[in-house]
Amino acid sequence: MTNPNPVETLKAQVHGEASEHNAINCLLNCYIREYATAKGEVAFDAELQEAPAILASAVRQGEHLVCIQLTAIGCKLLIAVDRVSCLGRCRFVDKPYLQLPGQGWQPVGAETLCRLLLQNLSQVMSVSFDEELVEQVKNSIETTRLFLCGQGPAQWPDDDFIRSEQSLLWGHAMHPSPKSRQGVAMDELLACSPELSTRFQLYWFEVAPELIECSGETAGHYPPALAG
Repeated sequence: MTNPNPVETLKAQVHGEASEHNAINCLLNCYIREYATAKGEVAFDAELQEAPAILASAVRQGEHLVCIQLTAIGCKLLIAVDRVSCLGRCRFVDKPYLQLPGQGWQPVGAETLCRLLLQNLSQVMSVSFDEELVEQVKNSIETTRLFLCGQGPAQWPDDDFIRSEQSLLWGHAMHPSPKSRQGVAMDELLACSPELSTRFQLYWFEVAPELIECSGETAGHYPPALAG
């Protein structure tokens, strides 16, 4: 049995933590924007005397505490941030801390956080728990990790638009699962994903001209491959 390369093991760990952190930022910012702010269940400059020592230390270093009340399930989240925009978008610096009734604070990861937020929403809205979204978040984290691990010396194309698309490793910052690509095998995903600057052969399909409808200045001018 081959011993794992310690450098590669460390890189995988770092990339995994970065992917998890990105997922936490996306989940919390989505929840704050779409729900907590309107319901008055988020405080952007919380001062909680009972906050865990690690977060109290963060505040002394100039960071802020954001508190999110999960009223329907009777718990709250406390997170350190180093920036809050005028629109309430936060840049979180660590994992959120959860406090259940009668218990101390404990850090939670992205999957647990997702389940808590969805559980609270399902209670408030009287809808079923969205297990599919949990799977999408997990898939997004793993996909992001693989993209980070697969990054080598960038062979950027000359086209600025293509280059900009291929550089979007993190995905949309306000999407709960920005890199979720379920239904595609990971080896196929890595072979075709623009984030890794991959190239692959396109497949052309012939379409009967009478099925094509165009509008605008180029209407009626079909590429030979489409016109049959």
